[in-house]
Amino acid sequence: MLINIATTGYDMENPKRKNSLWDMDIAAVAGTDHVIESGPILLVTNEDMIVRACKSAGCGQNVLKTADYLDSIGAAVVD
Repeated sequence: MLINIATTGYDMENPKRKNSLWDMDIAAVAGTDHVIESGPILLVTNEDMIVRACKSAGCGQNVLKTADYLDSIGAAVVD
């Protein structure tokens, strides 16, 4: 994520980017060796940058989009 911000002209002054540093902190929990009571930590997010960063770092199996997560646990999406 940091490489993306540094190399693409990512506008950190844009109000939509306020949470980018927080997003990087959140993405850090998706590591393949991070566990709670021997169970892997699963990150559920619709932030495309986080999903891409996790996949690029080799821990894509630990991140799901919200709809995919809800489907995986058999929950219906309520509009």
